[in-house]
Amino acid sequence: MEALVDDALRREPEIEVPAGFTDRTLAVMEKRIFWRELIMEFGYKCLIALGALLVFVLIFFFVSVKELTLLQSYLIHHWEFFAVTMVVGLFILFADQVFLKYLFKKYQTL
Repeated sequence: MEALVDDALRREPEIEVPAGFTDRTLAVMEKRIFWRELIMEFGYKCLIALGALLVFVLIFFFVSVKELTLLQSYLIHHWEFFAVTMVVGLFILFADQVFLKYLFKKYQTL
């Protein structure tokens, strides 16, 4: 293996790589890794919030089943309001936690 590496280093390269190839490749990989980390962090935060809501509902269920049915009927009659509120809340959270961090990082490097 060592002889093969030595032979490859002694020969002239068959393909010429542009001077900024490594810098561009590194920049693309950094963006992809940063974007992936932001999405994962956002997913973790959403899962934590969903878990906390689930714990609250379970505690509420075990404390009073009668109150839970009252809450269910209220949620069923006003589901549009809660759906719109959740979508707007998720959009704001995504914009704050992911998109703005990505834009700040992107324009910080310029």
